[in-house]
Amino acid sequence: MGGERETLVEKEKSEAKVGKREKANIGSYRIHESKGEIHVHDDANKLKVAVPIFAWWKMWDKLRNEPGTWTWVDPHFKTKLVIETVLDEAGIDVTLNVSTLAFGDAWEKINTFSKKK
Repeated sequence: MGGERETLVEKEKSEAKVGKREKANIGSYRIHESKGEIHVHDDANKLKVAVPIFAWWKMWDKLRNEPGTWTWVDPHFKTKLVIETVLDEAGIDVTLNVSTLAFGDAWEKINTFSKKK
């Protein structure tokens, strides 16, 4: 539906049961590659984050070897993506979250000033 190598990742339920993560029937994140970017879509909420491929693979290599949290800000779509490694007695997994993001005046001014012409 718009890119190459598409996959779906189920959204996680916000409240976790003790010792287990529970998948909720609240939709999925659609992930695909398109024009040098990895796109993560939350179609249910009409949100999209675009990550350059080099940044995506760098992040994934790091999270595979050093569990933690990674955040990507997409100023074009005014969204952010947070990927967090979940490591417990059951194994290893990741959670994804795409949300809207407000940009302050100072950020907007510096961003405009810093754009390449």
